[in-house]
Amino acid sequence: MPAGRRRGWPNCNLCQLCKREQQSAAHLFFKCRYSLNVWRMIRDWLGLVYIDLLHWSSFNSVEDWWCSVINIQGNRRKGMATLVMLVSWEIWNERNARVFRKIFSMPTVVTSKIKREAST
Repeated sequence: MPAGRRRGWPNCNLCQLCKREQQSAAHLFFKCRYSLNVWRMIRDWLGLVYIDLLHWSSFNSVEDWWCSVINIQGNRRKGMATLVMLVSWEIWNERNARVFRKIFSMPTVVTSKIKREAST
């Protein structure tokens, strides 16, 4: 039995963002169509044309995805790592808002939060 169910947390084991796939860290952060939509908007906003979102489906673990994404930038590795953490954090917050507060935001709203936070 999943830990959330043992604790009585509301969870149907489906991704709370797309309601189509089993929930997992990999799905939530870089495979979910909702999350990919957020990533696409961030990529376009920052002009990160070298980020191939279609390639992300080949990763099975968050660690493999993380290492691949932050290594793309070479000498900008810290900046890319910060961006990945920020986007992942906001995706996680959206997931939790849906689960615990029944508040749903469009990907554009999450993207706007990321942009605001990045500008500070």
